[in-house]
Amino acid sequence: MVATMRKPGERREARMQVMPQEIRGLLTQPDKQIQMPFLVWDISESGIGLWTSATLSEGNIVTLTLGQPYLSILECRVIWCSDEGTQGIRMGLEATQESSRQLMALIDELFSNQDDHDSDPLEAYRTV
Repeated sequence: MVATMRKPGERREARMQVMPQEIRGLLTQPDKQIQMPFLVWDISESGIGLWTSATLSEGNIVTLTLGQPYLSILECRVIWCSDEGTQGIRMGLEATQESSRQLMALIDELFSNQDDHDSDPLEAYRTV
């Protein structure tokens, strides 16, 4: 899979807010020298939007460890970072090909409480 660099707001597909569920985790760089907590802001079939405390370089590969709704470990590529001042850093990540299946399982689990269990959890958010 070839990653294309996108600017904040440019999406391959629609993202869905994960609130009111609060999903937190730990972001780790490959050298394991930097670890930082994060809060998931939104999620899509290919990526995750986070709030965190430090900017990372576009293209960096990071590991996300999420504790909810069950333990998940995802490898992602940093697509963009945006400093939001005192609010923190917004970051857009794209799941690596190896982590795509885990990301879809996470989405299925997060949105399994919806009324129509047979529908696609992201269907209402897709653009035509």
